[in-house]
Order: sequence, then structure tokens, then C-alpha cells
Amino acid sequence: EEVCKAIVIERKVSSSKSTLLVTIAREEDKTYVSLLDYLVYSGLVTRQREGTAVSRLCPGRAFLSLPHVRLRAGTEHLVEVVYVANPSNVYVNLVGENHSYKQYKDTMIDDMQEEYGRGLPDDQMVLLPMVGLVCVAMFSMDSKYYRAQVTELLEGRRVRVRFVDFGNSEVVDWSGLRRLLDKFLVLPAMAIKVGLAGVIHVGDEWSGEATEFFKESVGNKEMKMVVMEKITRVCKVMLFERNLQEDLLVNAMLVKEGFATAIPGVDGVVKNNCPTGADGEKITGADGEKITGADGEK
Repeated sequence: EEVCKAIVIERKVSSSKSTLLVTIAREEDKTYVSLLDYLVYSGLVTRQREGTAVSRLCPGRAFLSLPHVRLRAGTEHLVEVVYVANPSNVYVNLVGENHSYKQYKDTMIDDMQEEYGRGLPDDQMVLLPMVGLVCVAMFSMDSKYYRAQVTELLEGRRVRVRFVDFGNSEVVDWSGLRRLLDKFLVLPAMAIKVGLAGVIHVGDEWSGEATEFFKESVGNKEMKMVVMEKITRVCKVMLFERNLQEDLLVNAMLVKEGFATAIPGVDGVVKNNCPTGADGEKITGADGEKITGADGEK
């Protein structure tokens, strides 16, 4: 049984009776959802007049964020590239100390498949989507469930969601959304947006060939990432392919293959060696050690 909230909208009084007009609302994920709003959005009824719905000002829950201090300029991180739109629009996951983040995320995703792959119980149904709603959605490419957030409400009861651990977005039907259990909110949203530092596309935009080359260079492998600067919410980074003999700077590989042009004044890209800061000093890693470049020098 569900406990609902009745909100009095109007009182009608006649000579023989007094009638209260109410809106019934149910609490869902720390915000109230109006039964009328749900029926109207579902296409089951038509609203008779305005002003009879419960206002939903904001979602009741949110994903945690990774501490910003971890991504300060000059720090080095072990990352996994999880989504690439182009070399200036890349999403990575921090692997974490002793692979802690990666292991937790992988286990969580496995648990989500078991939890949400058993049909649609009533307590998993999203009654009414809203921008900012945290939820679970199925990704069309692999038919698996992932953590998501609604970013846009579209016509035809469809919504645009962003998969918060990967960075990519997809349009899905509202009926395919699932409520996110609290136990899946423990891990912060893992997708971190970055772009390659020191390089710019050849021509007006990144070519498809450049993006494919970059995907092949970073796909299915752990990369060393050095944060050069942070502009608004995007980190400009150097990405190194880890190698037993030497680390290869992917930024420089794009230049070498003719897919990008090195930006003047940014050391390390043309020579494919360790990046330097604005003062000419070598960038240090999170542990304070000098970062070793592809040429093996500190």
C-alpha cells in the first residue's frame, strides 16, 4: 500500500453539500508526483484546466561528484577512455588506486543487470520524468542497464538521457526508464569530460578519420593522463599510451599522422616527450615525481 498526499485545490459549496477538489500526489525519490500529472503525461486523461497539478520544482536526488582537487593542473592519473565524440570531446573514468573505482563500477553494473533484468516491478516504474531525474536506462547498443540522468523532455513521451558513467546520450521512451535504487547512488558519476591539449584539428573540424584513429589508439586500454589546465568543466590533457619501453603521447601521434596541428607554445606535442608548464618546468604527477616522457628523460 502507498501513502499518498491530498492537496486541496478548491472547495465548492451548494445549498445541499460541500465538495473539496483535491490533487492526489505520491512521494517518489524525495519529490511528490501528482496522479493527475501522471495520467495526463501517460495520455490517459486530458487536463480540464490549468492550476490543478502539483509543481515539481526539482528532482529529489542527485549523483555524487568526484572531488575537483583530484583533477588539478599538473596531476597525473591512470584512466580508461569510455566515450569519444572527437579528440576535443572525450570522456574518461579514473581507474582509482589499486583499480578501486574500476572494480566497484564493474561490480555495480553487473548487479544492475541482475536487479533490472527481471521485468518491471511496480516499485521500479518511473511515474513522471523530469529534467535532472536520476534513473536507470537501457543502452540500445548492448541492451544493458546503466545509470542515467534525464537531460531533456521530448515529444511523444520520449526523453533524452545521459549515461553518467560514460558521457554519451541517447533518446529513449519514457516507459523504458527505471527508478535508481539508493545502493546504486554510492559511486560518484564517473564520466569526466576532457579534450586533448596542445593540438587542434586540421580544417574546420575533426575529421572522421582523425576520430577513428584516436579511438583505435585509446580503446580497450588504460591510459596515463596528465592534466594541463581546466577550462570551465573540461580538462585539457595529455594522454599517454602506456608501453613497457616508453609511453607514447597520443596528442603527438595525431600530429605525426597529419590529423592535427600542434598549437605553438605547448611543448611536448611535436617532439612526443614530456609536457611542460607555462614556466617551462616539467609537470609533476600526483605523487610529486617528475613525469617521464617518451624519450625516457625526466
